[in-house]
Amino acid sequence: MMDKNAKIYVAGHRGMVGSAIVRELQRQGYNNIITRTHKELDLCRQENVEKFFAEEKPEYVFLAAAKVGGIVANQEALADFMWFNMTLEMNVIHSAWQNGCKKLEFLGSSCIYPRMAPQPMKESCLLTSELEKTNEAYALAKISGLKYCEFLNRQYGTDYISVMPTNLYGPNDNYHPTHSHVVPALIRRFHEAKVNGVESVTCWGDGSPLREFLYVDDLANLCVFLMNHYSGNETVNAGTGKELTIKELTELVAKVVGYTGKIEWDASKPNGTPRKLLDVSKATNLGWTYKTELEDGLRLSYEDFLNNPMRRALKGNAMNIILLSGGSGKRLWPLSNDIRSKQFIKIFKTADGYESMVQRVYRQIKEVDADASVTIATSKTQVSSIHNQLGNSVGVCVEPCRRDTFPAIALATAYLHDVKGVGLDEAVVVCPVDPYVNNDYFAALKTLSELAGQGNANLSLMGIEPTYPSEKYGYIIPQSADAVSPVKTFKEKPDAATAEKYIAQGALWNGGVFAYKLRYVLDKAHELIDFTDYKDLFDKYETLKKISFDYAVVENESQIQVMRFAGQWKDMGTWNTLTEAMEEPSIGKAMLNDTCQNVHVLNELDVPVLCMGLKDVVVSASPEGILVSDKEQSSYIKPYVDSIHQQIMFAEKSWGSFRVLDVEDASMTIKITLTPGHGMNYHSHENRDEVWTVISGTGHAILDGVRRDVKAGDILTMPAGCRHTVFADSELKIIEVQLGPAISVEDKQKYPLPQA
Repeated sequence: MMDKNAKIYVAGHRGMVGSAIVRELQRQGYNNIITRTHKELDLCRQENVEKFFAEEKPEYVFLAAAKVGGIVANQEALADFMWFNMTLEMNVIHSAWQNGCKKLEFLGSSCIYPRMAPQPMKESCLLTSELEKTNEAYALAKISGLKYCEFLNRQYGTDYISVMPTNLYGPNDNYHPTHSHVVPALIRRFHEAKVNGVESVTCWGDGSPLREFLYVDDLANLCVFLMNHYSGNETVNAGTGKELTIKELTELVAKVVGYTGKIEWDASKPNGTPRKLLDVSKATNLGWTYKTELEDGLRLSYEDFLNNPMRRALKGNAMNIILLSGGSGKRLWPLSNDIRSKQFIKIFKTADGYESMVQRVYRQIKEVDADASVTIATSKTQVSSIHNQLGNSVGVCVEPCRRDTFPAIALATAYLHDVKGVGLDEAVVVCPVDPYVNNDYFAALKTLSELAGQGNANLSLMGIEPTYPSEKYGYIIPQSADAVSPVKTFKEKPDAATAEKYIAQGALWNGGVFAYKLRYVLDKAHELIDFTDYKDLFDKYETLKKISFDYAVVENESQIQVMRFAGQWKDMGTWNTLTEAMEEPSIGKAMLNDTCQNVHVLNELDVPVLCMGLKDVVVSASPEGILVSDKEQSSYIKPYVDSIHQQIMFAEKSWGSFRVLDVEDASMTIKITLTPGHGMNYHSHENRDEVWTVISGTGHAILDGVRRDVKAGDILTMPAGCRHTVFADSELKIIEVQLGPAISVEDKQKYPLPQA
């Protein structure tokens, strides 16, 4: 038995398991607990660990530190998972033995057991057959740790034990959208879907695997119990002995969170091990059993997700960044419109094809700061395009209607605090979604975030070093030429001669980039708007005054500083600047003869465009229209586009895309492309019939509750009122003919998907 005053070291005390063990020890009256943060003690550095143990001489050690993650993380970082965990555990166990530690408890994972082990899995099945490949590296590291404990016992008579928990959940979990385990990932996704009004959530696999889940505080209770009541070379399983399918778990999490939308399944993603249930008879025979039922534990976990300050603190220096993506980009007509704005046009060459502005910016942010929390503030019309191009992991704060930048930033700031759990004193960076920059720009944003976090000013701006006397930008006049300087004044967009005078004074372009502590903008929002929280602000959004962030906040703030940025920066707001970033003269079917100079063609039509003898011209062709313009003149396009009333002919959706092929008085013909693993909402139309002809791919349709497999050549007819949807197994292309006197996007009624 451990004495209440015994020196106890908990390795990994800030993690989910370690923090639970600390809580349990404190609850039971142990008062001499030693902890170290990673910054204070890097467990992967042998000399540091040896020094720590030699100085502190802990009598008991709970080894709960580890590098953990879900299926994606384990597949992407095999070597990292193996090296980190093996190095850490060997350092701690070896140093504990060298310094006379009375007892050590090693925390493993049920993933160490063979993929096809007999169910429920007994402790004795370890190493009897092949491991699950999706987490093999992590499993091998954990097996090494528990075997080292066993071998020390056998060779030197130590009393080192190991515990193998089942799938854990609870306070201080990691809620990363792809690098977390199933329960926290589901909690986050359903919460964000609920808050954003997302109609469906797609989950990995088919929902069939069986899993067991243990609340982490129950595990901590067992860990302390075993430290006092168990000795032996064989590990002890920690679980409930109860299992459910991932589908059942998913539905239960949705219920706890309060999400009422549709749940879809992406069978192209891995399921992992078919079944994992532990035999817990050994722990039961020792006199221990779990206390927390799954639904009760999930409610406690959801409360933690919403409120736990430790979870927020563990993000460290990762950026909280808001990307403003509200505009329609009419200066880039005809490729840009209210639904497919300029940031979604795929023009930037990559190894695999082309990427859009939003894809490029998001990729660059993650390359600079992999843990950055990205939220896109956007309009309802752009949500589908965002999810189509970036997936569902990116945060989206949806404006109910357009109200300029101050209301948009206020709403996004409230979203970060109330939905994503960002603390009041955490730094937030805001920038446009469409700059053409190198990665050093986002490295500078990280520095700007750190400046804001220091609190020397209420607002921290990024000023762009001018390269010419531009008339397109406002100017920031700093007080000094230092890298970071207080702001002297702001100047509106000048003429070229005035701009030269500003630049001579050391002026910087205002690139619309600023950072602040979340509390600052939230307080400003409450000063100017009467609201209680994010939901209340969302509900009142349509009544808000249209005003820019510059007018509402920036120009009225005295404690404001600017950081200089001298790297590449281009505003992609016109055809002239956009074509400067193109690596090749044409995209799509186009031919340019040798006499063409500085000519760029972007052609989305399935017909060739031929250019001859042109100079400084941009040609853009899409189903929405054709532009032929001198590049300089193209910046004056907006008033002409405002007078054009053209039906949207192409749009990206969360499930794929559609293109309008033909419009008649009582019919419309559309080509639909669904990406594999995705499907439409289950819906009906009251005022039109539809006929679908499958031209390629495979999938299945549901018509009035009846499932039907579909393939190339199949024809489906849906009369008005028929409830229908379609899902793609492979890329699925369909020609849809709409027939009726009143064809409208408003003629759509959505329904829950019928259960199989």
